[in-house]
Amino acid sequence: MPNHPQPLRHRSRLAAAVVLAVTAILVASGSSPLQAAPPEPTTTVSASTNSPLLGENVALTVTFDNTDTTESGFGPYVDLVFDSGGADGDDGVSFVSAAYLGASLAPLAVFDCTGVAQTHPLTGASVACPVGSQIVVLQLPFGSFTPGQPVAPVTVTALVSNLADVSAGLDVTATGGFAFGDSPIGTTPIVGTTATTTLVPEVVRFTKRVVAPEEETATGPNYQARRINRFVDLPELNIKGVGVFKFLLFVSERHTIGLLDDVGSEDDVRVLLFSHSAFCHDN
Repeated sequence: MPNHPQPLRHRSRLAAAVVLAVTAILVASGSSPLQAAPPEPTTTVSASTNSPLLGENVALTVTFDNTDTTESGFGPYVDLVFDSGGADGDDGVSFVSAAYLGASLAPLAVFDCTGVAQTHPLTGASVACPVGSQIVVLQLPFGSFTPGQPVAPVTVTALVSNLADVSAGLDVTATGGFAFGDSPIGTTPIVGTTATTTLVPEVVRFTKRVVAPEEETATGPNYQARRINRFVDLPELNIKGVGVFKFLLFVSERHTIGLLDDVGSEDDVRVLLFSHSAFCHDN
C-alpha cells in the first residue's frame, strides 16, 4: 500500500487554494499578475537662452524618450504650448519652425487659441485651447519608440514679440505622448507629463571684457588695461514711435561715451549713456 504523507498533501492543497484566491481577486479587479508597466513618454524642453532680446528668435531643444524599461510605445508625438498672448494679449512668444536632426519637421496642427476647445489630430481627444495660447502638434518620424532607443532631440525655433513686456515670463511647455498607446493598432493614447521652460525678455544685452593679452593682466598701476562694456546690437526695435534703429556702443573704465555704429531713423535717434544705463530720445 503506497505511503502518502498527510502534512505534505495538506500544504499542497493550501498553496493551491491561495493561488486560486489571489487570481480571483486580480481578475475581479481587472488586473493581471503578468501585466507589464505601460510605455512612458517623457519630454524635456530647454532654451539656448532664457533671456532673449525683444523681437529675437530663440532656439529651443525638445527631447523625447520612452523611459519604460520593457514596453514600446506607438505613434510618438509632442504637443507644444506657447504663451503667445504675453502680458497684453498680443506680445508673447510664438512658434516658427521645427527640425529633427536637421530635417524640417512640419507640424500636424497649429492652433492659435480663442478659448474654443480643439480636436487633437492624432488622438482625437478634445484639447483645451485657452485665449493667449498657441498649441503646436509635432509627430515624430518614428512608428514606435522602444526602451533603450536614443533620446530624440527636436530643435524648435520660436519668436519673441518685439512688443513683449521686459522681465515678464513667457512659458513654453512640451508634453509627449503615444497616439496608439502600447499597441500598433491601439485606440487608447498614453500621455506623458509636461515639461516647462520660461523665457524672460530683455531690451538689451550687456557684456564686458578686458582688452589685454589673453584678456587678463596683473594688478597694480604699472599694468593698465582697458575694460570695454558693450551693448549687443539689437534687432529692429521701435520705442514709443521714435523709429526703427540699431546701435552699438562702448564705454571705457571712465565711462567715456563712444558711438561705434548708429543706423538712425529719419527721427534722428540719439543714444545717451549715464552710469551704464541707456536712454533714447528724439533730438
